[in-house]
Order: sequence, then C-alpha cells, then structure tokens
Amino acid sequence: MATTLQFRRGNTATAAAVTGLVGELYIDTDKKTIRVHDGSTAGGTILATLGDTTYIGSTAVTLNRASANLALTGISSVTLPGSSSGTAQIIPTAAAGSGTVITLPATSGTVALLANTTYVGTTSIALNRSSASQSLTGITSIDGSAATLTTTRTLWGQNFNGGANVTGDIASAGLISQAAAAPTIASAATIAPTTRIVFVSGTTAIDTITPPTSFTAGGGQIVIIPTGLFTTTTSGNIALATTAVIDRAIQMTYDATTTKWYPSY
Repeated sequence: MATTLQFRRGNTATAAAVTGLVGELYIDTDKKTIRVHDGSTAGGTILATLGDTTYIGSTAVTLNRASANLALTGISSVTLPGSSSGTAQIIPTAAAGSGTVITLPATSGTVALLANTTYVGTTSIALNRSSASQSLTGITSIDGSAATLTTTRTLWGQNFNGGANVTGDIASAGLISQAAAAPTIASAATIAPTTRIVFVSGTTAIDTITPPTSFTAGGGQIVIIPTGLFTTTTSGNIALATTAVIDRAIQMTYDATTTKWYPSY
C-alpha cells in the first residue's frame, strides 16, 4: 500500500504567520508553493513558481555564465525604482562594441552604458521630444570619419560638409559689412587697427601699422579715413610715404611675404 507524505499547510494568511523550524517545509495552498523556514522568519522564504512576480536581489542583479553568453529573453517591461522616475543601468564587463545591442521599447527612463564606448543607432540618431526642444548636453567632441553633413552646403561659393576647413575665393557674398560702426584711433608712431574700416585722427607721423592676426598668414586690406593731417613714413612697415587728405580714404594692402603695407596714395 502506497504511503502519502503531507507537510504542514495552510492558506497564504495562515502560512505568513507561521515561524517554522530550521529546514522545515510549509505548503502555501493559495500560492501553490513551498515556504522554507529558518527557525526565526515568520512566513519563511517563498519559493517562486512560473507566472509569479519574482524579486531577484535587494540592490543588484548579476547574470553570468562562464561558458557562453547568457540571454535574458521574454521581458515585456522593466519597472524603474520610485513612483515616477528612476535609472536602469546596463554595465557590460567588456567594452561594448558594434555587436552589443540594447533595445528600449519603453517611452521613458534612462539606460546607461558606463565606462564603455557606446554605439547608438546603425545609420542615424534622432532626438525628439514632442513638448519642447530636446537638448544634447555633455558632449565634449564628435569623432569619426563620418562626422559630416548629410547634405553638402556652400559657404560663399565653397562646398562645405563639415569634413574640412573652408578655403578659396569668396563668391556670391554680396555686401560685406562690419559688426559695428568704424572706430576712431589717434595717429601715433605705431597704430593697430582691429576693424576693416577705421578713422584716424591727429597729425603724428605713422611709422608702423600692426597687422591684424588674420593678415599674418596671407595678407589683407583695411581702409583708413583720415580726420587729421597725419603722414606715413617708410621707417617701419609702410612701403610708401604719404600725406593724408582729410576725408579721402586710404586703402592699405598688407602683404604677408614682404610684411609691408602698400597705401593707395
């Protein structure tokens, strides 16, 4: 005749109030599972069954398999801590490469790959927020051979896609204006204009004109409008001695090879 072995049992409320002996098994007839007792914990430790909401760990969960990659599949949602916000971190033990794929079906929350090179998207990255503009902050550099504009544009007749500096002639620029009204500087042995158009007052002879920094590589031009009867000499970096005529503009051309200014009169 067969022998039937039964353990102590009760519904969930009853089982939760029981403090069993060390190693004692108690059957929860509502949950259809076993509670393992340790002699001190009321209700014991519940063994999970398929279909249960299962809590793994109190602070962190580590999934590891030494012989092969371990897949975590069938996850329909991840509840972040807190009532309205939280952070879920996925931290690979090795640098994440192009073969590491993380799919985020949720509409909110934060996922971080820490201390690794992270690849986002295979062809493009879209940032979108329906209620306001989305800011991309904390970026110190964008590196890579593909860091160019999708559609090449032109800047004053020169093609520009972000891949190299723009050089060459300026075409189709229209009028070129200064950012502010031309300043006035007093004539002196050395003057240092910082704008393309400048008024110069006084009668002191000018020996040297300090070229703007941008002129030192290839040269450039400025326009001096005299408001005083100053002169220029050839003792410095001016190629031609002149006498200013009030209100008659002098076009000064600087050549980086000779490091000289060439006045129009």
